[in-house]
Amino acid sequence: MPDSRYILTFVFVVVFFLCLPKVCCNGVLHDHQPSYECCDTNYLPARSDPSDVCCGGRFTPSQSNHECCQGQYVQVLPGQICCPDPGENRVAVGVGDVCCGGVPFENSGPQICCAGKSSPMSTSCQLVKRNILLFI
Repeated sequence: MPDSRYILTFVFVVVFFLCLPKVCCNGVLHDHQPSYECCDTNYLPARSDPSDVCCGGRFTPSQSNHECCQGQYVQVLPGQICCPDPGENRVAVGVGDVCCGGVPFENSGPQICCAGKSSPMSTSCQLVKRNILLFI
C-alpha cells in the first residue's frame, strides 16, 4: 500500500492547479495577476494614474474634451458628437446631437435622418420589412 503522504501531496497539487483564479475581460479569460486590470478584452498592468482612460484596449492619459469613440481617443468639443462609421474603422466628429449613418447630425435642424441619410424635412420616410410598415 502506498504511503499516504504522497497521495495527499498529489491531490493538493492537482486541486491547486485547477483553482488558479481567472479574470474575464469582456468575454476573454486571463490568468489573474496582481496589479493588473481589464481594458476592453485586454488584461494589462494597472493604470499608472487613476484618471487614465481605457480606449482601444490600452490605457491613455485623460485629456479634457476627449472621449473614446470606436476605440479611438478623439477630441470632442462641447456641442459636438463622435460618430463611428458603420462600414469602416473610422470616426467623424462634428456639430450635432445624434449620428446619421456615421455622420454628426442636428436632430432639430431643417433635415431629417432617414435610413442613415439626411433628407429634407418634407420627405416622408417609410421602412418596409417583412410585410410590416413602420412610420418614422
